[in-house]
Amino acid sequence: MRRALAIGTVAVVTLLLAVPAASASTADPNQPGSGSVAEPVGETSAAPSAKADVETGTPAPGTYAGDPVAETELVAQEDRRLIDVNLVSKGILVPELDVTRPFRVTGTAVSTLVLTPRAAPYTLDEIAGLAPASVVKGKDGVYDLNESIAILKGATLDIHSRGALELRMASQPAGFVSIVSLGGTLVMRGTSANPVTITSWNAIDGAPDTTTADGRAYLRAMGGQVSLTDAEISDLGFWSGNTGGIALTGLVQTFGLGLGAGASDGSAGAPTLGSGDATQATGIVTTTDEGVIDDQVGSSLVPEGVTAYLSNLRINGNAFGVFAANTVSLELNASQITNSLIDGIVFHRQVERSTVTGTSSNDNAGDGFRISRGSDAITLQDVTAAGNGRNGVTINAGPLATGPSAVGLSTKVYGDHTVRDAVLTGNAASGITVLGGDGITLSRNRIESSPFGIVVQEATTNLRIEDSTFSDIAKQSIALRDGISGTVTQNVIHGGAIAIYLRDSAAQIDHNTISGVNGHGISVVGAAEGTVIEANIISGAGTSPIDTARSQNAQVKNTNTVDDWRYHSFTAVVVDNVKRPLTLMWALLALLLMFTAISGFRQRRRGFGSPYRDRTPLHMYSRGLADPATVPGAKPPLAMRSRVAAAPASAPAPATADEPVVVSMPLPKRQPQRVDQTVGV
Repeated sequence: MRRALAIGTVAVVTLLLAVPAASASTADPNQPGSGSVAEPVGETSAAPSAKADVETGTPAPGTYAGDPVAETELVAQEDRRLIDVNLVSKGILVPELDVTRPFRVTGTAVSTLVLTPRAAPYTLDEIAGLAPASVVKGKDGVYDLNESIAILKGATLDIHSRGALELRMASQPAGFVSIVSLGGTLVMRGTSANPVTITSWNAIDGAPDTTTADGRAYLRAMGGQVSLTDAEISDLGFWSGNTGGIALTGLVQTFGLGLGAGASDGSAGAPTLGSGDATQATGIVTTTDEGVIDDQVGSSLVPEGVTAYLSNLRINGNAFGVFAANTVSLELNASQITNSLIDGIVFHRQVERSTVTGTSSNDNAGDGFRISRGSDAITLQDVTAAGNGRNGVTINAGPLATGPSAVGLSTKVYGDHTVRDAVLTGNAASGITVLGGDGITLSRNRIESSPFGIVVQEATTNLRIEDSTFSDIAKQSIALRDGISGTVTQNVIHGGAIAIYLRDSAAQIDHNTISGVNGHGISVVGAAEGTVIEANIISGAGTSPIDTARSQNAQVKNTNTVDDWRYHSFTAVVVDNVKRPLTLMWALLALLLMFTAISGFRQRRRGFGSPYRDRTPLHMYSRGLADPATVPGAKPPLAMRSRVAAAPASAPAPATADEPVVVSMPLPKRQPQRVDQTVGV
């Protein structure tokens, strides 16, 4: 019995440990189930596990193989370096410096070559002659960039070639380079036959740099204009959006700038470069935590957005494929972004009137496309997002703040975003996730092979989901949750547990064609004032085609067609419930309890007693040694032939021949112990 009880207990514990693990392995990694236990399959919550994950784009734990502490410090160092470059160029740190000619700023592991304003653009060939140690021209159009480049406002860096051109940006444990526009113009242009190739380069390994822990080369525009066309860009960037690979970040006001000791007297200057001059300056020692020079900055750091045109790019292996903030009129078209370490394309803050057309963003660790709070009027047209680690498209258009905040963030609700003619397939969480906003239009999209199709939540208003097709969606093709108002119309949905799901939302649901579902065609839960369900064609099998039993004030008109719906029988529902892992676990636990109860009942029928009565010490029954023959009722000891043979002549004769002779022999007496006698070994 004890063995059986132990086996049963082990089985239950194993199930208790295994069932959650199995559930986690099959559930959406970004959308854990948090719905009511009374909800059927497919009605678990589609809410992200943490809102911050959606906002920052941080991939699932363990997928970014960098060093958070080291990379965060490297990002801060890059910010300080660019502040120094900007202040030197404005004559604040080194007033006597001639900033009409290119100059170099040192003081960091990798110095920075600053291109000053002029009418003619700078080229790689010119820089190779101006600073041979900075740009090394090799064979077959290969250029090695060994020094960071900063492009001031009024200057243009034009990287192009009539034939093949490959720019290898130094990136290794000793340091990495960058090309940053500080209000200037950055142009990289190839041809369809000979695209410009740009990559990080570890000269020690003779290969692109795939390690982000010690930083990695990147491109960035802080204000100004950017034009990148017909280029193949790979293995750039690390950790933050600003240093993520290709960053279009605008130039925003910086507060609390600091100067190192001695910098203000000009002793730590940066020399002017002549032809072939590779002289290194003493460098600027920057300690951002010391001193404040707000009164000296003046117009050196004023807000300025970026305008950018990106076309026919092949971007692979960046930290972020393309990251944009404070950007106006960004155009990205006919490009491919793959294998980003975080997200593919990100519109982070104050990106306005921008479009992405004919572009794919596939196999990225996070989202394919992400539009964050603070951006307006973004259009994704004819885009593809496949095989991404989270959502194909994430739109977060809620306000930056819902009330007073430390820095006075706006409470404006953002929106007017459009996703049209997109193909979103095989993404790990959903095709499209919308988190708040106003005026979101999702039209003519094809969404396939993901746990959720379109998930909308967090008080989104004036939403429109129309003319889209859904297939092979495991849970919910369209889910509107918690304060959504909008229209769901003329969509074609095939398969899945629930086609359209509403919770505490209001929507006009009409002229949708639903087939092949196995739970509900349309399910409405909670407050549904303003919800109207009409003119839908619903077929499939399950408990009901339109489920409003758990809702209040939803209107279901008799114009819906449900003639081809096959209702599940009571037996089928019971069998379906029994097959679920939790049901099996509780059933096994109940059986174990019943077995234990029956075993206890049988024990009570045999009576109760001391469980250790067969191990009671002899001294509980006797004061000392006793002859067993003198104990009343005791059985005589076993006969021993040697004892029978040695019996004295005076011993009584046995009654029969087979009866043994019982010999009574005196027991040894206990000797008194002396006081001085030792005890033990």
